Amino acid sequence: MSLRLPNIISDNMVLQQGVKTRIWGWADPGETVNVSIAGRSAAAKADPAGKWLAVLSPLKPGGPFEMEIKAGPGGKAETLKIKNILIGEVWLASGQSNMEMRVRDLKKCGTFSKNVNYPRIRLFEVAQTASFEPLDDASGKWVECNENTVKDFSAAAYFFARDVFKGTGSPVGMIGSYWGGTKAEVWTDKQTLENLGGYEEDIAMAHPFSPEEKQRFSGEWEKAANQPDPGNKGLGLGYASPDFDDTSWQLMEMPSYWEDNGHDIDGAVWFRREIDIPEAMAGKELRLGLGAVDDFDTTYFNGVEVGATGRETPNWYEFQRDYKVPVELVKPGKNVIAVRVFDFYDKGGMTGPAENMALTAAGMGQVPGPGETISISGFWKYKIETVLDRPYLKLKNPDRPHDFATTLYNGMINPVVNFNIKGIIWYQGESNERKAKEYERLFKAMITLWRKSWQNPKMPFLFVQLANFRNRRSTAVEYCGWAQVRESQLKTLELPATGMAVIIDIGEANDIHPQNKLDVGKRLALIALGKFYSKGGEYYGPMYDSVKFKGGKAEVSFTHAKKGLKVKGDKKPFGFAIAGEKNKFVAAHAKIQGSKVLVWNNKIKNPTAVRYGWANNPPCNLYNMEGLPASPFRTDNW
Repeated sequence: MSLRLPNIISDNMVLQQGVKTRIWGWADPGETVNVSIAGRSAAAKADPAGKWLAVLSPLKPGGPFEMEIKAGPGGKAETLKIKNILIGEVWLASGQSNMEMRVRDLKKCGTFSKNVNYPRIRLFEVAQTASFEPLDDASGKWVECNENTVKDFSAAAYFFARDVFKGTGSPVGMIGSYWGGTKAEVWTDKQTLENLGGYEEDIAMAHPFSPEEKQRFSGEWEKAANQPDPGNKGLGLGYASPDFDDTSWQLMEMPSYWEDNGHDIDGAVWFRREIDIPEAMAGKELRLGLGAVDDFDTTYFNGVEVGATGRETPNWYEFQRDYKVPVELVKPGKNVIAVRVFDFYDKGGMTGPAENMALTAAGMGQVPGPGETISISGFWKYKIETVLDRPYLKLKNPDRPHDFATTLYNGMINPVVNFNIKGIIWYQGESNERKAKEYERLFKAMITLWRKSWQNPKMPFLFVQLANFRNRRSTAVEYCGWAQVRESQLKTLELPATGMAVIIDIGEANDIHPQNKLDVGKRLALIALGKFYSKGGEYYGPMYDSVKFKGGKAEVSFTHAKKGLKVKGDKKPFGFAIAGEKNKFVAAHAKIQGSKVLVWNNKIKNPTAVRYGWANNPPCNLYNMEGLPASPFRTDNW
């Protein structure tokens, strides 16, 4: 076995300053290896498997330097030289697609790519590798940050690195280890998941597949994830008829997913909406726009089918529905729209956007005139017709090994844990929405594992709270998966040496991948500089501290608001909800009083709880005087 180094120890790398530095690799068993750089040296002996690890005394910022590694005696020694090394601050960026989103994916890429030549910022991207067993090396190479290299690197991580470099004056190394659409459990090792409990099935499925097993399990998953429609039972029950009595049906605000309204199901749901047609629109051909429907729909107007979209339509889940309503069906006064939505996988509902949900008198492709449009977004009556089993939730697709627990910890974290770093930045949580309440426990355990793996129990771990996303609701929300994930992230600040960047104000309703990664990186860097580099200044927005109830109002106190609070874009704070003795939340009025907010609703005489920003896409406008947004929160635990 000749002398060999892991890929991460290579030309152009950045080593972490101020700590004992681990350098490792492989050589012939029993061979002595000597490492030297910047006046420091260390020796190690290869074990029976050929592995060796040398530890250098702490290094001072600077460079470039050259490292020399020698193995073997005297004149027969094998020598490797690593060139253009800097010593400074090293951070690892990880998570799912919002961390993976590259500079070239930004619409303003051209603008951001003009002034990106930072030779003292270095980038290393770990190749996406899923493994059922821990690996000891990862593919990748260090590059200097410039207009040719940064385009293919994480945008959030680049903006973070740039601000840390400017704030500290030290070289910065960024290691990117991310994979879109992944859950936290795939970034966690087997032992941690076993200790947590509740992941037994996930662990049992995480093993290599023989070719025969892979073919069989792929077929089983494909079948489970594509359940057929069992049939339109509601039509026979009269659900489409304008005369059907739907007084017992409940209300759901559209556009939205029904999962966000407390119905975590696959199957068929009927929606009905009564529309009052004015004389000016009666007797005309109408255009019925529903926006997108996830997955399929059959749509009726006054009991007659006027359109349907199914599996034959490419990308049906985002296809904008537009159906013709014949003249003979349109009458003045009461008319009824009924929509049967069938969802066979993941989320279901009418997903908009709201502005595309409209009934117009203009022909297809024409612009409606004044008085020729009726919005049909808002509250619809609904009835669950069919609930399907979800066998795919208990299966994994062998063609997607990165969906299996432990595989990315094994393949993309374990190979680099010997490489000294200052800390972690993390952007993930979207894929853990289904188990939002469990996320706090899992996330804390994962952070603890990573600190143990890097042999640094106080290693800074900074993360991004989920952004606002999906359609905005006009009413207070009782349950919300994304709000629950945000709360789990907020509670993770209970761990020492953590930090959370709040981005509830820069998301996009119709894109889970918001373009503004500049502020993501800047807010993470603000925490790093303020909390871990002692650069001073406020690094958090307002954080909920306590609440007092008196005189029919709630007085909410905040930390990180020493200079007071303010709102953006309006004269009063909004996004607050309040509940009384029946635990039912309603929208609330709010007023700023220094570093406190007074919250009330005149209909709630004895308030018991307050929530702020408790929705997928809440209307939030509360900031501190430094211009940082308040984190969503709730005072209850219902």
